Amino acid sequence: MKPIQNFLRRAGLLFAAAQTVLALHAQTNSLATGEAVIGVNYNSGQWTLNLRDTLGGVTYSPATNLLLWVEANAHSLVPTNAGWAFLGDAGSNVWIVPKTKTVNLLHLGFDTTKITNGLFTGNQVKLTLQSISGPGDFALYDTDANGNPIVLMNTRDGLSAADEVTLPTGANQFFNWAFSAPGDYVLSFAASGNLAGGSGTSGGAVAFLFHVQDQVFYLTYQHMDFRVDYQPDAEGTNRLDLHVRYNVSYEVDPNGYLTATNKYLYIVGGPNAELFIPSNPDYAFLGPPGAPVWILPQTQDITLPYVGISTEEVPPGVFNGPISIELRKVEGPGNFFAWANPGLGEPPIIKFICTNGVVSTQYNTMTPLTGSHEHYNWAFSTNGLYRVTFRCSGQRVGETTNIIGKEVTWAFQLLPLRPWEQWVSTNWLPPTPSSIVGPGADPDGDGLVNVFEYAFGNNPNVALRTNLPAFTFVTDEGTNYGALSYTWATSAADVTLSVTAASRLTDPTWDALTNIAGIVTNETTERVTVRDFLPVPRANARFFQLRGRLNYP
Repeated sequence: MKPIQNFLRRAGLLFAAAQTVLALHAQTNSLATGEAVIGVNYNSGQWTLNLRDTLGGVTYSPATNLLLWVEANAHSLVPTNAGWAFLGDAGSNVWIVPKTKTVNLLHLGFDTTKITNGLFTGNQVKLTLQSISGPGDFALYDTDANGNPIVLMNTRDGLSAADEVTLPTGANQFFNWAFSAPGDYVLSFAASGNLAGGSGTSGGAVAFLFHVQDQVFYLTYQHMDFRVDYQPDAEGTNRLDLHVRYNVSYEVDPNGYLTATNKYLYIVGGPNAELFIPSNPDYAFLGPPGAPVWILPQTQDITLPYVGISTEEVPPGVFNGPISIELRKVEGPGNFFAWANPGLGEPPIIKFICTNGVVSTQYNTMTPLTGSHEHYNWAFSTNGLYRVTFRCSGQRVGETTNIIGKEVTWAFQLLPLRPWEQWVSTNWLPPTPSSIVGPGADPDGDGLVNVFEYAFGNNPNVALRTNLPAFTFVTDEGTNYGALSYTWATSAADVTLSVTAASRLTDPTWDALTNIAGIVTNETTERVTVRDFLPVPRANARFFQLRGRLNYP
């Protein structure tokens, strides 16, 4: 079977799937976040399956009128624990729509609330996976109270009658949906049940469409421009937007452009981006002479992104003067600058300066003329992961006030990344703000902030409290001590975990514990046990605390 093909963008997706029994050729809507349920109903001897956007209040029948979009940030790696082998080899890719509600991901379940109570034996019905078309495998699973998987459907071992889920009638029930590869899938389900009178009944297969978004992509050497887009029929801030227009190579080809939004794109400066600040006082705004600086240059270097600003597609005669591109915010480990070199021996024309996270009130705006295409130097004071936010504005002819565009955040990676930055880049989409990806944030709401999810080797987008520290007792030279055991992911090289103890929770200072009682090493983690210096007989009451510090600018 051929995988379905994605012909248009998410705003309107046209799919075609060639299969033995089923031919899909439907214009679809798409749903990437919020909540959806597969509605299961039996009425007048007929089974029906549909798809409902519960937050939007819209029911889709046939279900192929709605595409279920699995975002790139659903991506994870299969755990090393053997119990998860049904998802694939340890460390391999997997995209999971989780059972628990998660920020920026779909929440997907089954709805049997329309089935009359007592109609089926035991008030239960079944849903069976009849077929799958797509680039990878699919699994549906639940978890027990300890977080261990309960496999309900799994196509890695083939498709059989065992690939089914039993659903209570009159209820909504949610599970984990896992896909082993990005791309387009058609999953077909059929409902069945035993009527209270004793006879069995089953329905035909109904298809559901899924698109699993590939991981983010990178512009590492291409010619690219931030392109101002004007949409006169849009409302509010949507009338002015900022996209990236890029060539597939370093060559400037006006007929060979592709367009990307900020959502899945990293702009990457490799090793050649690192230079040193000249002694010329005209460049003192960058920092002290001789200090390193990472630059995506105005003069093209075919090993680095060649970054410009384009207003070429803004229609002439619409705006009274140039469009303004304002620097709104910079998040990252260092400072950000943009300037133009007008000619040999002439001083730089500074456009943007942001130091210590504060945007300069003097250098915060570019004003390219409508129809222009200009390139600049884009510089960063240290390597790392940055998010740079811009906003466009302009005054239309005949009006006295500006229209203001949306804020658009673009992600830059100036290599090498620190381990923490690599982890953030793996677990979230490029423009995700620090309120979600910051070390003290808890986006999945499980009580573990990101720095601990990182240190423990957990998935920060799934609310599972795994690898938690635990109190224990250890015996050292015949004496018993209280101790704390914690898990440390060896890849989290830039986080420091330390154990402290106190005899009262209200103690103003806690004692640092340094006696390591044991380290158990696994493939990717270490389980470290640190004991108290007070033996049990002297510690009538003792409290332990695990502290985490990210060694990051």
